[in-house]
Amino acid sequence: MKKIISVIITITMLAALLVPMAINSSAEDFIEVQSWAEFAKLANENYGEGSYKLMSDTVCETSIDSFTGVFDGNGHTITVKTTMFLDVGIGAVVRNFTTTATETINVTPIILGISGSTEDYPVVIENITNNVNVDTLGEDFNRVGGIAGWSDSDNYVTFRNCINNGNINANEQVGGIIGNADLANGYLHADFIDCANNGDVYTTKNYAAGIVGNVNQHCDFVMVRCINTGDITAREVAGGIISRILGGKANVIMYKCASTGNVTTTERAAEKYGVAGLVSRTTGTSTISIYDSIVSGDFIPATTVDATTGELTATAGADAICQYASTGLIMTENVKILHNSAVAGSTAYTASETAMGFEYVDQITIDAGVAAIMADFGNPYDVPGPTAADTEEDTDDVTTAPAGDVTTAPAVDTTNKPAGDGTGAPAGDTTTKPAGDTTTKPADTTKPADTTAAEEGGCDSSISLAIVAVAAVGAVAIARKKED
Repeated sequence: MKKIISVIITITMLAALLVPMAINSSAEDFIEVQSWAEFAKLANENYGEGSYKLMSDTVCETSIDSFTGVFDGNGHTITVKTTMFLDVGIGAVVRNFTTTATETINVTPIILGISGSTEDYPVVIENITNNVNVDTLGEDFNRVGGIAGWSDSDNYVTFRNCINNGNINANEQVGGIIGNADLANGYLHADFIDCANNGDVYTTKNYAAGIVGNVNQHCDFVMVRCINTGDITAREVAGGIISRILGGKANVIMYKCASTGNVTTTERAAEKYGVAGLVSRTTGTSTISIYDSIVSGDFIPATTVDATTGELTATAGADAICQYASTGLIMTENVKILHNSAVAGSTAYTASETAMGFEYVDQITIDAGVAAIMADFGNPYDVPGPTAADTEEDTDDVTTAPAGDVTTAPAVDTTNKPAGDGTGAPAGDTTTKPAGDTTTKPADTTKPADTTAAEEGGCDSSISLAIVAVAAVGAVAIARKKED
């Protein structure tokens, strides 16, 4: 079934190449280049500036150092042997191509890092299909993604019509679209529109997910029609869409998103480290609003077994929606969960037991829902806001909060935009996810240092209806503002 969904997503997103291009690249006088080598020479000589259009299939053997111009792949296929862009920044547009590889590579195939973009000059990454497998396990690289590796703070980024079909094996902070979002203390404003991961994502350490591997501090994400069909595996924290949001304050809106892959952790550090179908864990005062979304697959947390009796003594957290929310808030509306998804017995707080606005359904309903989301790729959208019942008095406060919860809902920032840092890629695939996993997953040996103080929070977390003020209309116009 996963392979069928992968093929359908690929076809759908190729059709989305007809979507109008980003406004900051319109009316450009393009320099036509016949090969990647010609483009790299010109771009590096011009300090990353200029607008370029690729006129034939080509091979990438040279990285662009820092790019702030426009690269239009013009629908061609690029055989990747090294990272295409080491850094993209203010106003950069990278779009319209497919990648492949003749062998496994150990670098992020497309964009290593994103930095320096602004609200007026955002980075736009669109209409890209990656078929390159990534394997950086022997390189000790972190922050690896199928499209981008990492994004610095105070960035404005849009990922639109991006699809990853490659399997990704890396050490830590790994995502099908981006590995790490927001490296420091500023806000990352990111849109993920019509993005899909069909590859298996595996890490020997922590933080693996289908779309965003890890968020270090503050973020404003709008995620519309984002789908994960790959199996996600990490040592301690794994999620179908997002793995972890660490500390700070995050505002995340998921609208018509779906995860159908299995999510697994291999080592139990504590009940609050585990797996979830959508978001594994958040800390700090994060607000996550999930609308019209779908979850299936099995959620399998690591367990502890008594060495003498062989009996199960403890299990890390597992949940279909969000496994650990600390003092954060989650609102769900019309979320469908496969009725027979296996959620192993969890001793941790489980979001689905408390969250409102979800239902358990059968496989037929799940398949129909995913197909409907894919059929909607490329169309305009209106991100939902709070219902009338949610807007009684102060829209900046939580109206319902269980005892023991510290719940002051931050005024929702309607900004959006993602990040990345990446490194690695195994044997190239072409259009569908390779059968199984094409790389050897070594036994986990070393355990990383204990989580920072920002990770601390009680397991008696609770979920309440958050007052989420969202005003986002149109496929390319979402109001953005930065938190003070």
